[in-house]
Amino acid sequence: MNKTEDLITAIAVRGFKSIYDELRMELRPLTILAGANSSGKSSLMQPVLLLKQTLESPFDPGVFRLDGPNVRFTSTDQLLSKVPGRPETTSFSVGFDKGGGAKLGLTYRKAEGMAFEIESMDYPDASLPRRPGEHLSDEQAQQMLLDP
Repeated sequence: MNKTEDLITAIAVRGFKSIYDELRMELRPLTILAGANSSGKSSLMQPVLLLKQTLESPFDPGVFRLDGPNVRFTSTDQLLSKVPGRPETTSFSVGFDKGGGAKLGLTYRKAEGMAFEIESMDYPDASLPRRPGEHLSDEQAQQMLLDP
């Protein structure tokens, strides 16, 4: 695997804070994120930071570590999009593209209480016979994670 295959080349977010419809940002070696206050800059980056602090947590926080060193949320409702004039969301998605064509899409749904659950994980793989838009089964996802 070469260096460019290791790089994340795009991030996509939907249903998170101020981002109702999917917003996709291509990443280059130098990417500058600029805009007016409340234009969605933090809403694009916070899901990535939320996943980072969850993965780096010294304990098992469950699906998310809401209160950590990168981002702090006191309620699951703070993560979901609430755009005036649009129905309130109950889930959000974050996706990543990597060099070499690899993609990963995760959708999280609000569960009972102060929790989220993974609604779907989409990891398109040409070696798996699937229709476009079909999600991996739990068994396929576990196998993909266990096999290098």
